Amino acid sequence: MMIQMKASSAFLGLIVLAVSVALAQGTPSAVLPNSHSNTSSPIGLALDLGGKNDGGLNQSAWDGVQRAERELGVHVQVFSPVAVSGRVVRGAEPLAKSGAALVIAVGDANTDTLQKAAARYPATKFALVDDLPTGANTAGLIFSETEGAFLMGYIAAASSSTGVLGFVGGQDVPSLREQEAGYAAGVHFLCPKCKVMASYIGSTSAAWNNPAAAQRLSAALQAHGADVIFAAAGKSTAGVVKQVNTSQCLNASALPAGVHFLADPFARVPRSAAYRKACGGEARPTFFMATDTNHNALGDDDGNAATLNHGLTSSLYRVDNAVYSVIRDFVKGKPWQPGQLGFGLKNNGITYALDKYNRALISPKLERRLKQVQQLVGNGLVKLPAKQ
Repeated sequence: MMIQMKASSAFLGLIVLAVSVALAQGTPSAVLPNSHSNTSSPIGLALDLGGKNDGGLNQSAWDGVQRAERELGVHVQVFSPVAVSGRVVRGAEPLAKSGAALVIAVGDANTDTLQKAAARYPATKFALVDDLPTGANTAGLIFSETEGAFLMGYIAAASSSTGVLGFVGGQDVPSLREQEAGYAAGVHFLCPKCKVMASYIGSTSAAWNNPAAAQRLSAALQAHGADVIFAAAGKSTAGVVKQVNTSQCLNASALPAGVHFLADPFARVPRSAAYRKACGGEARPTFFMATDTNHNALGDDDGNAATLNHGLTSSLYRVDNAVYSVIRDFVKGKPWQPGQLGFGLKNNGITYALDKYNRALISPKLERRLKQVQQLVGNGLVKLPAKQ
């Protein structure tokens, strides 16, 4: 067990005591304070596996914590899961035991331990990123995947040369079907005649970690004319990325019956030498889209961000904004709101990835239209698919 401390002297005794008690009771602890500032109401962040530099939900939560420390003058204790004797010790209870009055945990893997801790420490407030726990002192920070998928669909339709868009899902579950429906709604909002084709990897949790199957499904979608594929498939998304990077374009001669090139929206974007060699003649580029975290850099096949990128964009959870807002409301003494706290386009809980890799793909004109779409959806002026 490694304990890293960069705390103020006011917290040092508290932390040492918490760790000592945990060790005495046989519960390993890894409380990692990350600020020299102080607060009379300690706050804790319980990370999931992967740590605060995982490029995903953990890192985004950590970004929100850092902002809170800078802007609100709070101190946040951070607990990373510890593997001991074949089991994973998570942070909700150790943080509450150490005196934290607010504990924020990341990911549904923390749900069970958070709910148990909430029952044992009724005076402590617990918030969980991306799941809805039970208990009067708990809240779930839930992100509107449907709104994010709608935005992805709109961008896909605006970027497609064929009018055929693909969707690759991981496990075939209702929540993913909702994302598929949101994606199709976004496509058809801009392009009513466009076609959306969906494939799912499987019906069990193994579907979230099967890149080979995702690659096969992506190849089949491309064979049907899909030039943009949105992946909501966990680690299987890597297979979609690989297929698009391997087959970087669709050639006119290989398009299926009834599918034709309708436009060439990226004709002026420079191509890599490998692309020009493989995609001569009448061809159009292919793209992938992803969710949860920014995958844009994975579409940079030649290490040159100035050439055409095959990562069109990603739907992003702004976990940093959600975590910051919970800490801010707590510090300001606002009444606790148990249950679901929703984050979407209206309150900057959902957005799309825009960086140097896809800057040439998201034109200023499209960016302006996306702002309008975000406002329409966020204000409820666009009807999204009902939950299944």
